[in-house]
Amino acid sequence: MEKLEDQMAMVEYYRRSLNLRLWGLPDQDTVDIQKYVVDGFAKLLNLEREDLEKQITVYWINAVYAKNNKLPRDCLVKFQSNELRELVLQTHFKTPFQIMGKKIVILKDIPPRLLKKRKDYKVLSDLLLKNEINFKWLLPEVILFQFKGRRFKAS
Repeated sequence: MEKLEDQMAMVEYYRRSLNLRLWGLPDQDTVDIQKYVVDGFAKLLNLEREDLEKQITVYWINAVYAKNNKLPRDCLVKFQSNELRELVLQTHFKTPFQIMGKKIVILKDIPPRLLKKRKDYKVLSDLLLKNEINFKWLLPEVILFQFKGRRFKAS
């Protein structure tokens, strides 16, 4: 059963591969979130708004956790191409993304089952972050990092 659930999580991961989550957006029902996100991405990437508007769709996500803890809702951005999604992630890594003067966090949309599996590596990931060592998650639960010129995999 465990193996089947892992396989389903991987299918869900690939299904979500063109999505990004935005945290920290002002949560107002009157705000046209598509307009604000498209304008913000156009400014971040130095692209034309009209071209970008055709390539992304933006939705609010109503999460029970956010509602119960009085947190703003997450926003889901669906991209037409993986190249544009990767460009947003790379640019956001170098330049903070802001909408309406608020700093927005951009994250990959990862299924909850994979996130739970990665919790076992929290100590290692916190240690790497503390020592300012860049690392990368490989599927489903492997950390790849470089230390003193050598590459290491932790699984």
